[in-house]
Amino acid sequence: MFSWIPMYEELAQVILGYRTRQKELIRILKDIGEKGLPVIRTTDQKPKGTEIEMFEIDPFTFYASFNRGSTDANRVQIAERIKERLGLKSAVPTDWDGIPIVNAQASWFFGWAYVRQDDDIDKLWDLAEVVAGGDREIALALEITVRQARICYHRAVARLRHMIARVPEDM
Repeated sequence: MFSWIPMYEELAQVILGYRTRQKELIRILKDIGEKGLPVIRTTDQKPKGTEIEMFEIDPFTFYASFNRGSTDANRVQIAERIKERLGLKSAVPTDWDGIPIVNAQASWFFGWAYVRQDDDIDKLWDLAEVVAGGDREIALALEITVRQARICYHRAVARLRHMIARVPEDM
């Protein structure tokens, strides 16, 4: 078994309790960064070019802080500090095999404050809740997505047929 699974699963549940306490997550990352460890940027921009303190974050971006192209030693230290700050019980991972890493230059799952929509972060939290809810919720979400895809497909085919029917036969 991969050593990271227990901590990641526990964190996935614990982090949901921070939806209305996002500034605490940001503070954790900022503190870790101040210790010299490479985490995500904790400043935002609004308006463009004007740096402000980050005021909201989603779970995927939080995970990106230790799922970046960093050394295993740094990842372990970051995970240790997150475990301590969030009171996690699981062991800190000793390997990171099987986890895709995010680009260290683009580790946020949302845009700058001056371009993102008011509900962008909420949508990411909603998705995290669905994913953390397990197979039933994911299956329901996928069923809805597949249903919507089928509707779009049938509409596109009908539209194409309508367009073809209007093409003059001498073309």
